[in-house]
Amino acid sequence: NAMFFATAMVVLVNLAVDREWVVGLFETALGLGFAVGPLIGGLLGHVSWRLPFFVCGVFMVLALVVAARKLREPTNRQAPVRVGQIFATYRKPAFIALCVVTGAYNFVFFVVLGYTPLFLHLDVVPLGLAFTAWGLGLAAGILVIGHRLAHRIGAVQTVGVAIVGLLACMALFATSHSTARSLVVLVLAGLCMGLANANLTDLALGLGSSDRRVATGAFNLVRWGAAAPAPIISGKLAEHGLALPFWVGFGVLAVGVLVYLAFGHVMAAGYGERVVWNRAARQAEHAPEEPVGEAY
Repeated sequence: NAMFFATAMVVLVNLAVDREWVVGLFETALGLGFAVGPLIGGLLGHVSWRLPFFVCGVFMVLALVVAARKLREPTNRQAPVRVGQIFATYRKPAFIALCVVTGAYNFVFFVVLGYTPLFLHLDVVPLGLAFTAWGLGLAAGILVIGHRLAHRIGAVQTVGVAIVGLLACMALFATSHSTARSLVVLVLAGLCMGLANANLTDLALGLGSSDRRVATGAFNLVRWGAAAPAPIISGKLAEHGLALPFWVGFGVLAVGVLVYLAFGHVMAAGYGERVVWNRAARQAEHAPEEPVGEAY
Protein backbone atom coordinates (compact mmCIF):
# COMPACT_ATOMS: atom_id res chain seq x y z
CA ASN A 1 0.00 0.00 0.00
CA ALA A 2 2.82 2.40 0.86
CA MET A 3 4.59 1.52 -2.40
CA PHE A 4 1.37 2.30 -4.25
CA PHE A 5 0.93 5.74 -2.67
CA ALA A 6 4.58 6.60 -3.18
CA THR A 7 4.39 6.01 -6.93
CA ALA A 8 0.78 6.32 -8.12
CA MET A 9 0.46 10.06 -7.61
CA VAL A 10 3.82 10.75 -9.28
CA VAL A 11 2.83 8.67 -12.32
CA LEU A 12 -0.57 10.36 -12.52
CA VAL A 13 0.83 13.87 -12.30
CA ASN A 14 3.55 13.16 -14.87
CA LEU A 15 1.14 11.61 -17.38
CA ALA A 16 -1.79 13.99 -16.95
CA VAL A 17 -2.46 17.20 -18.83
CA ASP A 18 -4.57 18.72 -16.02
CA ARG A 19 -2.87 18.10 -12.65
CA GLU A 20 -5.75 19.51 -10.63
CA TRP A 21 -8.31 17.22 -12.25
CA VAL A 22 -6.12 14.15 -11.85
CA VAL A 23 -5.45 14.83 -8.15
CA GLY A 24 -9.18 15.30 -7.58
CA LEU A 25 -10.01 12.08 -9.41
CA PHE A 26 -7.39 10.17 -7.41
CA GLU A 27 -8.71 11.44 -4.08
CA THR A 28 -12.31 10.74 -5.13
CA ALA A 29 -11.50 7.15 -6.08
CA LEU A 30 -9.72 6.75 -2.75
CA GLY A 31 -12.70 8.05 -0.79
CA LEU A 32 -15.25 5.99 -2.70
CA GLY A 33 -13.13 2.89 -2.16
CA PHE A 34 -13.09 3.59 1.58
CA ALA A 35 -16.86 4.08 1.53
CA VAL A 36 -18.08 1.22 -0.66
CA GLY A 37 -15.59 -1.37 0.64
CA PRO A 38 -17.32 -1.98 3.98
CA LEU A 39 -20.71 -2.34 2.31
CA ILE A 40 -19.48 -4.84 -0.29
CA GLY A 41 -17.44 -6.67 2.33
CA GLY A 42 -20.41 -6.93 4.65
CA LEU A 43 -22.73 -8.23 1.95
CA LEU A 44 -20.19 -10.83 0.84
CA GLY A 45 -19.40 -11.71 4.45
CA HIS A 46 -23.02 -12.77 4.96
CA VAL A 47 -22.37 -15.54 2.43
CA SER A 48 -18.93 -16.59 3.71
CA TRP A 49 -16.17 -14.91 5.68
CA ARG A 50 -13.72 -16.07 2.99
CA LEU A 51 -15.57 -14.40 0.12
CA PRO A 52 -14.58 -10.72 0.78
CA PHE A 53 -10.90 -11.68 0.71
CA PHE A 54 -11.33 -13.71 -2.47
CA VAL A 55 -13.17 -10.89 -4.26
CA CYS A 56 -10.55 -8.39 -3.09
CA GLY A 57 -7.89 -10.63 -4.65
CA VAL A 58 -9.85 -10.69 -7.92
CA PHE A 59 -10.02 -6.88 -7.88
CA MET A 60 -6.26 -6.69 -7.42
CA VAL A 61 -5.69 -9.02 -10.39
CA LEU A 62 -7.99 -6.86 -12.52
CA ALA A 63 -6.11 -3.75 -11.42
CA LEU A 64 -2.83 -5.41 -12.34
CA VAL A 65 -4.16 -6.27 -15.82
CA VAL A 66 -5.37 -2.70 -16.39
CA ALA A 67 -2.04 -1.28 -15.18
CA ALA A 68 -0.05 -3.64 -17.39
CA ARG A 69 -2.12 -2.84 -20.48
CA LYS A 70 -2.94 0.86 -20.07
CA LEU A 71 -0.19 2.53 -18.02
CA ARG A 72 3.08 3.70 -19.55
CA GLU A 73 6.30 5.01 -18.11
CA PRO A 74 6.71 8.82 -18.05
CA THR A 75 9.04 9.93 -20.84
CA ASN A 76 11.32 11.98 -18.57
CA ARG A 77 13.66 9.71 -16.65
CA GLN A 78 14.95 11.14 -13.36
CA ALA A 79 17.73 10.25 -10.97
CA PRO A 80 16.81 8.06 -7.97
CA VAL A 81 15.42 9.86 -4.92
CA ARG A 82 17.57 9.83 -1.78
CA VAL A 83 16.12 9.75 1.72
CA GLY A 84 17.97 12.97 2.53
CA GLN A 85 16.01 14.79 -0.17
CA ILE A 86 12.75 13.83 1.53
CA PHE A 87 13.80 15.26 4.90
CA ALA A 88 15.33 18.36 3.30
CA THR A 89 11.83 19.32 2.18
CA TYR A 90 10.84 19.82 5.83
CA ARG A 91 13.16 22.84 6.02
CA LYS A 92 10.63 24.96 4.11
CA PRO A 93 8.41 26.87 6.57
CA ALA A 94 5.35 26.84 4.30
CA PHE A 95 5.64 23.09 3.75
CA ILE A 96 6.14 22.44 7.49
CA ALA A 97 2.98 24.43 8.26
CA LEU A 98 1.06 22.47 5.65
CA CYS A 99 2.35 19.19 7.11
CA VAL A 100 1.23 20.13 10.64
CA VAL A 101 -2.25 21.05 9.38
CA THR A 102 -2.41 17.87 7.28
CA GLY A 103 -1.19 15.71 10.17
CA ALA A 104 -3.91 17.04 12.48
CA TYR A 105 -6.52 16.69 9.74
CA ASN A 106 -5.57 13.13 8.82
CA PHE A 107 -5.59 12.06 12.48
CA VAL A 108 -9.20 13.23 12.66
CA PHE A 109 -9.96 11.65 9.26
CA PHE A 110 -9.10 8.24 10.69
CA VAL A 111 -10.88 8.89 13.97
CA VAL A 112 -14.01 9.30 11.87
CA LEU A 113 -13.19 6.36 9.61
CA GLY A 114 -11.97 4.01 12.35
CA TYR A 115 -14.14 4.85 15.35
CA THR A 116 -17.46 6.14 14.00
CA PRO A 117 -18.55 2.66 12.80
CA LEU A 118 -18.37 1.50 16.43
CA PHE A 119 -20.00 4.68 17.73
CA LEU A 120 -23.05 4.35 15.45
CA HIS A 121 -23.95 0.79 16.61
CA LEU A 122 -25.46 -0.13 13.23
CA ASP A 123 -25.72 -3.51 11.56
CA VAL A 124 -23.35 -4.31 8.70
CA VAL A 125 -25.55 -3.28 5.75
CA PRO A 126 -26.94 -0.02 7.30
CA LEU A 127 -23.38 0.85 8.35
CA GLY A 128 -22.14 0.20 4.82
CA LEU A 129 -24.89 2.44 3.43
CA ALA A 130 -24.00 5.16 5.96
CA PHE A 131 -20.37 5.18 4.87
CA THR A 132 -21.36 5.05 1.21
CA ALA A 133 -23.25 8.31 1.89
CA TRP A 134 -20.09 9.61 3.58
CA GLY A 135 -18.11 8.63 0.47
CA LEU A 136 -20.57 10.42 -1.79
CA GLY A 137 -20.20 13.53 0.37
CA LEU A 138 -16.43 13.17 0.05
CA ALA A 139 -16.70 12.81 -3.74
CA ALA A 140 -18.98 15.86 -3.98
CA GLY A 141 -16.54 17.89 -1.91
CA ILE A 142 -13.66 16.93 -4.19
CA LEU A 143 -15.17 16.96 -7.67
CA VAL A 144 -18.08 19.42 -7.37
CA ILE A 145 -17.14 22.00 -4.73
CA GLY A 146 -13.47 21.78 -3.75
CA HIS A 147 -11.76 23.04 -6.90
CA ARG A 148 -14.50 25.54 -7.72
CA LEU A 149 -14.21 27.07 -4.28
CA ALA A 150 -10.41 27.12 -4.62
CA HIS A 151 -10.72 29.06 -7.87
CA ARG A 152 -12.91 31.60 -6.11
CA ILE A 153 -11.16 32.08 -2.74
CA GLY A 154 -7.88 30.19 -3.16
CA ALA A 155 -6.74 26.68 -2.26
CA VAL A 156 -5.31 27.72 1.12
CA GLN A 157 -8.52 29.39 2.25
CA THR A 158 -10.58 26.44 0.96
CA VAL A 159 -8.54 24.16 3.23
CA GLY A 160 -9.32 26.57 6.07
CA VAL A 161 -13.05 26.29 5.40
CA ALA A 162 -12.70 22.51 5.36
CA ILE A 163 -10.85 22.10 8.65
CA VAL A 164 -13.06 24.60 10.50
CA GLY A 165 -16.13 22.76 9.20
CA LEU A 166 -14.64 19.42 10.25
CA LEU A 167 -13.83 20.88 13.67
CA ALA A 168 -17.52 21.74 14.07
CA CYS A 169 -18.45 18.19 12.98
CA MET A 170 -16.24 16.72 15.71
CA ALA A 171 -18.03 18.80 18.33
CA LEU A 172 -21.40 17.72 16.90
CA PHE A 173 -20.34 14.06 16.99
CA ALA A 174 -19.20 14.40 20.60
CA THR A 175 -22.50 15.94 21.70
CA SER A 176 -24.79 13.75 19.58
CA HIS A 177 -27.32 11.51 21.28
CA SER A 178 -29.24 10.60 18.13
CA THR A 179 -28.28 8.16 15.38
CA ALA A 180 -30.06 10.28 12.79
CA ARG A 181 -28.09 13.38 13.83
CA SER A 182 -24.84 11.43 13.80
CA LEU A 183 -25.55 10.21 10.26
CA VAL A 184 -26.16 13.76 9.03
CA VAL A 185 -22.93 14.89 10.70
CA LEU A 186 -21.10 11.96 9.06
CA VAL A 187 -22.14 13.13 5.58
CA LEU A 188 -21.23 16.74 6.41
CA ALA A 189 -17.84 15.54 7.66
CA GLY A 190 -17.36 13.72 4.35
CA LEU A 191 -18.12 16.93 2.48
CA CYS A 192 -15.56 18.88 4.54
CA MET A 193 -13.00 16.13 4.03
CA GLY A 194 -13.63 16.34 0.30
CA LEU A 195 -12.86 20.07 0.31
CA ALA A 196 -9.59 19.36 2.11
CA ASN A 197 -8.56 16.38 -0.01
CA ALA A 198 -9.25 18.31 -3.21
CA ASN A 199 -6.56 20.85 -2.33
CA LEU A 200 -4.04 19.44 0.17
CA THR A 201 -2.13 17.32 -2.36
CA ASP A 202 -2.01 20.20 -4.84
CA LEU A 203 -0.67 22.48 -2.10
CA ALA A 204 1.96 19.88 -1.16
CA LEU A 205 3.15 19.67 -4.76
CA GLY A 206 3.25 23.46 -4.96
CA LEU A 207 4.97 24.14 -1.63
CA GLY A 208 7.32 21.14 -1.46
CA SER A 209 10.30 20.21 -3.57
CA SER A 210 10.35 20.95 -7.29
CA ASP A 211 10.84 17.20 -7.71
CA ARG A 212 7.30 15.87 -7.46
CA ARG A 213 8.51 12.49 -6.23
CA VAL A 214 10.20 14.14 -3.27
CA ALA A 215 7.23 16.37 -2.48
CA THR A 216 4.81 13.44 -2.70
CA GLY A 217 7.02 11.24 -0.52
CA ALA A 218 7.51 13.88 2.17
CA PHE A 219 3.80 14.74 2.22
CA ASN A 220 2.57 11.14 2.37
CA LEU A 221 5.04 10.34 5.15
CA VAL A 222 3.30 12.91 7.36
CA ARG A 223 -0.16 12.22 6.02
CA TRP A 224 -0.24 8.50 6.77
CA GLY A 225 2.12 8.66 9.73
CA ALA A 226 -0.34 10.93 11.54
CA ALA A 227 -3.26 8.69 10.55
CA ALA A 228 -1.69 5.46 11.79
CA PRO A 229 -2.23 5.87 15.57
CA ALA A 230 -5.75 7.31 15.31
CA PRO A 231 -7.76 4.06 15.37
CA ILE A 232 -5.98 2.49 18.37
CA ILE A 233 -6.00 5.78 20.30
CA SER A 234 -9.74 6.08 19.61
CA GLY A 235 -10.34 2.56 20.87
CA LYS A 236 -8.43 3.16 24.10
CA LEU A 237 -10.19 6.48 24.70
CA ALA A 238 -13.62 4.95 24.07
CA GLU A 239 -13.10 2.70 27.10
CA HIS A 240 -13.40 5.85 29.24
CA GLY A 241 -16.23 7.54 27.34
CA LEU A 242 -17.93 7.12 23.98
CA ALA A 243 -17.57 10.82 23.12
CA LEU A 244 -13.93 11.08 24.26
CA PRO A 245 -12.34 10.10 20.90
CA PHE A 246 -14.23 12.92 19.21
CA TRP A 247 -13.21 15.46 21.86
CA VAL A 248 -9.55 14.42 21.52
CA GLY A 249 -9.90 14.65 17.75
CA PHE A 250 -11.42 18.10 18.24
CA GLY A 251 -8.38 19.13 20.31
CA VAL A 252 -5.88 17.76 17.78
CA LEU A 253 -7.64 19.51 14.90
CA ALA A 254 -7.90 22.72 16.93
CA VAL A 255 -4.08 22.74 17.07
CA GLY A 256 -4.08 22.38 13.29
CA VAL A 257 -6.52 25.28 12.95
CA LEU A 258 -4.32 27.50 15.16
CA VAL A 259 -1.24 26.64 13.08
CA TYR A 260 -3.26 27.36 9.96
CA LEU A 261 -4.32 30.78 11.26
CA ALA A 262 -0.75 31.63 12.29
CA PHE A 263 1.00 30.42 9.12
CA GLY A 264 -1.73 30.38 6.49
CA HIS A 265 -0.33 33.57 4.96
CA VAL A 266 3.06 31.85 4.60
CA MET A 267 1.46 28.93 2.77
CA ALA A 268 -0.57 31.31 0.61
CA ALA A 269 2.49 33.38 -0.32
CA GLY A 270 4.40 30.25 -1.29
CA TYR A 271 1.48 29.16 -3.47
CA GLY A 272 0.93 32.58 -5.06
CA GLU A 273 -2.25 33.40 -3.11
CA ARG A 274 -3.39 35.78 -0.38
CA VAL A 275 -5.48 35.24 2.73
CA VAL A 276 -7.99 37.75 4.04
CA TRP A 277 -6.56 37.93 7.58
CA ASN A 278 -3.04 38.89 6.46
CA ARG A 279 -2.92 42.63 7.15
CA ALA A 280 0.12 43.31 4.99
CA ALA A 281 -1.39 41.61 1.96
CA ARG A 282 -4.69 43.42 2.51
CA GLN A 283 -2.98 46.80 2.72
CA ALA A 284 -0.96 46.12 -0.41
CA GLU A 285 -4.09 45.09 -2.26
CA HIS A 286 -6.02 48.24 -1.32
CA ALA A 287 -3.14 50.73 -1.47
CA PRO A 288 -3.63 53.46 -4.11
CA GLU A 289 -1.38 53.11 -7.12
CA GLU A 290 1.36 55.73 -7.48
CA PRO A 291 0.94 57.89 -10.59
CA VAL A 292 3.48 56.99 -13.25
CA GLY A 293 4.62 60.60 -13.68
CA GLU A 294 5.66 60.96 -10.03
CA ALA A 295 8.15 58.16 -10.34
CA TYR A 296 10.47 60.37 -12.35
